[in-house]
Amino acid sequence: MESEKRKINVKIADREYAFSAVSPEQEEMIRRAADILNRRISNVLSQNPGTNMQKVLTIIALNEINSGLRQQAQLSGIRQEADGLKAQLETYLDNID
Repeated sequence: MESEKRKINVKIADREYAFSAVSPEQEEMIRRAADILNRRISNVLSQNPGTNMQKVLTIIALNEINSGLRQQAQLSGIRQEADGLKAQLETYLDNID
C-alpha cells in the first residue's frame, strides 16, 4: 500500500516553503528540522549582525557538513572497534573446549 503524500508548509527565515511528507513522522521531522534551522539562523545573525542570508546559510551548511563528517569518522571508528570485538569473541568461542 502506497502512502499518501501530505503537503506541508514551513516557514524558514520568514519565507514559506512547501514540502511533502509520506507519513506523520516524516512531517514531524521536517517541522523539527525547520525549527532547528530557524534557531541556527537566529544564532548566527545574533553573533554576526547585518550578515546577509546567503552567508548565514553558508555558515550553517558548512557547520552541519563538518559535523556530519565528524560523526561519520566516529561511526567508522566504532564499527572497527565492534568488528575487532566480534573477532575476539569468535576466537574465544572457537577455543572453548
